[in-house]
Amino acid sequence: MDRWTEIRRRVHNRHRMRVRLIAFVALAGLVGSAPVRAQSPPRRDTPTFLLGVEGQYGAPQGGAGGLAFFIPIEKWHCEDGLCGGHGIQVRTRAGTSGWQVASGPVLMAFPLWADLLLTCTRTAATPRGASPDSTYLGVEGGFAFPVYAVHKRFLSVRPSIGIAHRVEGPAEQERTTFTWSIGAHFVWPIF
Repeated sequence: MDRWTEIRRRVHNRHRMRVRLIAFVALAGLVGSAPVRAQSPPRRDTPTFLLGVEGQYGAPQGGAGGLAFFIPIEKWHCEDGLCGGHGIQVRTRAGTSGWQVASGPVLMAFPLWADLLLTCTRTAATPRGASPDSTYLGVEGGFAFPVYAVHKRFLSVRPSIGIAHRVEGPAEQERTTFTWSIGAHFVWPIF
């Protein structure tokens, strides 16, 4: 081979390598960006959970404040301007006359909901209508309805009634007590 043929072959090979490199980078860019577009999250109609901040007054706790978590267990369905489904509610609150933890099923038609909760209540020294320094296990049912809504957040009122049985505390004749409360909840969905 003469010298010019060798130079042309080298230039041609370098040019081919550049073209291959550019094609590879372009193809890698297209393939690499495709999964990113495919993995972008779809628009969710069902929230991951709903968070509620509450204040309430009732028996046996008196005034209390707390947090509630609503966890959907199925995809929400929307009809007639309401969206909802079944879920689980977990709630904790503390007040002037004791504390309470509760959990149970909830049926939501956002922003309405109805629940049936199993409760564990520990009373302080001066509870309303219950024994002092006692532990009660019970059941409580409630229904919440909105009074104000803005940007998928709402303020609702929730009256509830229930019954609780003392499992630990001073020996007294009455071991079962009636429970009630009226509360305000500020609830918002977390998508």
